[in-house]
Amino acid sequence: MQSLASEKHYRLIQHKDIPWQTNAHDGGEIKTLVDHGLGRLLVQALRFGAGARLEPRFLAALVVEGSVVVNGETLGTWDFVYADEGDTRASMNFAQGATLLALTLR
Repeated sequence: MQSLASEKHYRLIQHKDIPWQTNAHDGGEIKTLVDHGLGRLLVQALRFGAGARLEPRFLAALVVEGSVVVNGETLGTWDFVYADEGDTRASMNFAQGATLLALTLR
């Protein structure tokens, strides 16, 4: 009988253990959840207060909490925005604030 390798092939990330940091670029807050171990993928939580605006620098994002307006379309919880490389990315407006889970390929 073959035994399983003792090497761990997963990584648990608990957001409560990662502090929010002020993002000087846009005034929001940021938590980097995954920055290595998955190739070029960078996974971050982004939090914006009411009235904030953002020129996105990420490839895709999921709205985790709150709402965001992109090109006149309102996205709510569990809505997703994606932009291919080279696409012009519209500014995002957070009338009531929101938290996003952003994915970026570096």
